[in-house]
Amino acid sequence: MRALRPGRLTTKGPLIVISTPYRRAGVLWTAYRQHWGRDGQVLVWVADSLTMNPTLDAAEIEEELKNDPEAAAAEYLAQFRSDLEDFLPMEAIEAVTIPGRYEILPLQGVRYLGFVDPSGGRADSAALAVAHAEGDRVILDLARRWPAPHDPAQVVGEMAGILKSYGLRRVTGDRYAGAWPEQEFRKHGITYAPAAKTKSDLYLEFLPLVLSGRVELLDLKQLSNELRALERRARSGGRDSVDHPARGQDDLANAVAGACSLAGTAAFRAIPRIRWI
Repeated sequence: MRALRPGRLTTKGPLIVISTPYRRAGVLWTAYRQHWGRDGQVLVWVADSLTMNPTLDAAEIEEELKNDPEAAAAEYLAQFRSDLEDFLPMEAIEAVTIPGRYEILPLQGVRYLGFVDPSGGRADSAALAVAHAEGDRVILDLARRWPAPHDPAQVVGEMAGILKSYGLRRVTGDRYAGAWPEQEFRKHGITYAPAAKTKSDLYLEFLPLVLSGRVELLDLKQLSNELRALERRARSGGRDSVDHPARGQDDLANAVAGACSLAGTAAFRAIPRIRWI
């Protein structure tokens, strides 16, 4: 849409946009919210699949609605999904991003914590983040990403060198590919500890750090884009899940959330507690 609008200044005729509704965000949702059912120059047409194509099998659509109500309602009933929402508003991300700060070199006397999102190297990127706590604040010092395809053994070696430069001999990471990361990092003198919490839990712990302004993030476009794209999905049992959208990626965001959550926990433990007598 951003690319089309300048050209339309010299082009006459209607602009027709056809899409299946999805998340309550973006161009389609904005047009629906602003123009649906209102007089004006913009017509918003909403119709279910059977109305648009009566040759479809109604029984099959009904079965799809039973199997996955939210996804099928968007696909066949033209309903925006109510179980998805943006995880982090752009304004919150920008508020904790330090302009022009791309990396902080290691300092003496600072206790760093690292988190790695490993990859087999074929399809997914690998990522590493290092953070530390200053009082009740969390500072992101480093966030690196190795796009696919890459040699995973070589990437682990590079990660190990970075970790050692920050005085780290231990790194936490997600439970990827069984024991492979543990064995590979061990070759370089680094202990790899699988994270006790899921990716969603780490994101949910990272959220209050951002919203309260207690974290300082690096000025990295890839990181900002990945954080902006994260989706929060309501789940039964009261615990939401957070993940990247379909065909998206969040390797760098995952590593950053992990490192900052670890540093946030360390900062919380360092805060003096009041003892009531």
